[in-house]
Formats: sequence, C-alpha cells, structure tokens
Amino acid sequence: MHPAFPLDDVQLNKPLAMFRYKLTDPKTAKCASTQAQQEDTPQGEAIEYARGQSPIFHLPVEILQHIFRLAALPHLWIRAPLVLSFVNSHFRTIVLDTPSLWTAVDNTLPLPILQLYIARSRNEPLDVLTKADSTWSKEDILGPLNVESTRIKHMAVVGSHPDFLSDWARQIDRDDEGFMFTSLTKLALRVINGTRDRTFCPTWVNFPSLRELWIQGCWCRGWVGPGDPFPPTLQRLRLSKVSPVCLVVLINALDGVLGLVDLVMEDFALDPDELSVPETRSRVTLDFLEELGFVNFSIADINIISRYVSTPNLSTLSITSSGPSDGIADFLLPFSDHHPHLSSLCILGFNLELGGLKHALHNLINLTHLRICAFGLTDDDLALLKEGTLFPRLTVVIS
Repeated sequence: MHPAFPLDDVQLNKPLAMFRYKLTDPKTAKCASTQAQQEDTPQGEAIEYARGQSPIFHLPVEILQHIFRLAALPHLWIRAPLVLSFVNSHFRTIVLDTPSLWTAVDNTLPLPILQLYIARSRNEPLDVLTKADSTWSKEDILGPLNVESTRIKHMAVVGSHPDFLSDWARQIDRDDEGFMFTSLTKLALRVINGTRDRTFCPTWVNFPSLRELWIQGCWCRGWVGPGDPFPPTLQRLRLSKVSPVCLVVLINALDGVLGLVDLVMEDFALDPDELSVPETRSRVTLDFLEELGFVNFSIADINIISRYVSTPNLSTLSITSSGPSDGIADFLLPFSDHHPHLSSLCILGFNLELGGLKHALHNLINLTHLRICAFGLTDDDLALLKEGTLFPRLTVVIS
C-alpha cells in the first residue's frame, strides 16, 4: 500500500484507541511487542507516514512535553505514558526522554510495568498511590519500592478497612526492611470506612522531611505514640472522619508540631467522656499557624479546643456546620478579641443574624474577606452585604 493518501481522523485515532484498550490488559508487554513488529511492516510504515502529516507531530518538543504532562497527570490515567510511547517513533523518543512522565506509580500496575516505570523515571522523585482492597498484598508495591523509598516525594495509602493501614505501618516499621522516606514531603493515610478499630499509623521517625499530612478514618490513639510525635517539619495537617477523639490525645499530637502553618479538623467530634485535661497539661501555642479550619464541627467542641490550643497569629478561619446550629456569634465575639490579625473569615451553615455578625466583626479591623452562608440572614441583609455599605473594607462572598 502506497502512503500517498493520508489516513482520515478516524483512522488516525483508531490505533491509539486500540492501544489504550489493550494496555489495560495484563498482557501489556505482549501487546507492546506486537505493535513494535507491526511498525516494521509496510502497513506500519504507511501509518507512521500518515501520522507524520498531522500538525500535532510538528509541534516543538517542549510543547509536546507539556501536552504529555497534561495527559499523564498523576494517577488520573496511570498508563498514559505507556500508551504515548507507542503512538509513533517521534512520540516514543520524547516520552522516553522525559522521565517526569513516569514518576506516578500505583499497585494497579503489573510488577514488570511498575519496575519499568521506576526505571524510566530515572532519578526523578516518585508519586506513589497504594490502593488496598480484599486482594491487596504488601508485596504488591512495598517490595519493588523498598530500595526506592528514598526517592518517594508524594504518597497516598487508601483502603476501605482499618486493618490494611496497621499492616502497612508494621511493614514500614520492620527493621529488616530498611524503609526510610527521607524525601517524602506529602503523605495521605486514608481509611474510607474508618471505625473505632485500633488502627495505627507508621513510626514518624521514618518521615524526617514530611511537610503535609492527611489522616482520615484512623483511630485517634494511633496517630502518634510515646516518644514518636508527628514530624517537627510538618506544616500542613488534616485530621478527618474519626469519632470520638480524646481531647488529651489531640493536644499531645499538636504539641509535637509547633511549626504548623495550616490545620484542618474535619468530620469528627470530641469524646464527651474524655474531656478532662490534667492540670499539668498546659496550653499548646501554635505561633506559626496562619489557617485554621473546622469542617462539620459543633460549636461546643470548637470552644473546648480553642481553650487549649492558642493561635495568636491566625489570619484565616473557616468554620462549617453540617446543619443549622446556634452559638457561632457567642464564639466569634471572644475569638475576635484574641485574633485581631484575622484577615479572612468563612462561616457556613450556622444560625446567625445580621446584628450578631456586625457585633462579631466590629473588632476585626484587619478583616478583608468574608464568605458567609447563614440561616438567619434575610434577603435584605444579603443585599446590604453585597452592596458593601455595611463593611466597605470587605470583599464579601455569599455562598
């Protein structure tokens, strides 16, 4: 067949679509080998020639690399770089010369492909996702990554049952495995169906460079251990979806990360039977905290936490209620007295009238941004807020 007539768009897209389908199959290596053989045939040469006529193949390498990075966003389509490498020889050269395209790996990849990704990423930092289910085994991803643990920069461990996280933590902590995540800066440990089961986090000494941590659905007493606080390098912490939480445990956990810049507590409640705090337990002062968020929290619990956790330099406060609740104005009045530097405030889902809002905002002379959705505000109140006549210094967003 003579390549005088370029293939139409449907024909051009068909080979790529076929590869995308085939490469989701465990026989990836075999499919790739078959494609390589096809490109050596006259028909393969014709397809290669026809592809070369498309404008996209004449774009500068830097632009194609940018397009490929968009197609291969971490964990969105894990096989994107593999597929792109088999479009044609030009694409393959670019993809193989761009190690950052191969840095996202997860345990859905067959072991040979996982090892291929790690090799092709060269010395680039890795972004690892471990999905744990009933068929999960620690050998699925921990084994291949043992010698590469120092290269991992971002990691997420996600599963539906608490047991998997404790198993993962014990495997990480084994002395004979040698896991040391010296380059890891961002970690998410998520138990989707978290309960009161005794779920333990790994030993934090193995994460000396951690900056961001998200813990979801894990037993609060398993967050930190004696002599093993959160890494002091931590700047952003998100604790979510676990109830009940012992107040002393929370205070002790925060006491180890005095350099926090951003703290979010989401979808959990304090244990009403364990609200007593020893007299020897002093307040925790988070001098560097700039952003604080309470999501689906009761005002009563927020008041209790505020008594034991001081945030003198706070600039952003966000409080969200899961349903209409009272007490927000009574909380804001003393809080605003102790936080005159507050510049951004978000209040969603509470009962709050305009008079209470005005009174609470009176002391916040540095406030410039307000986002609000309150059940006590009338249409006229909202109109006044939008006009900016009540608070001319504010940018107000009605949610």
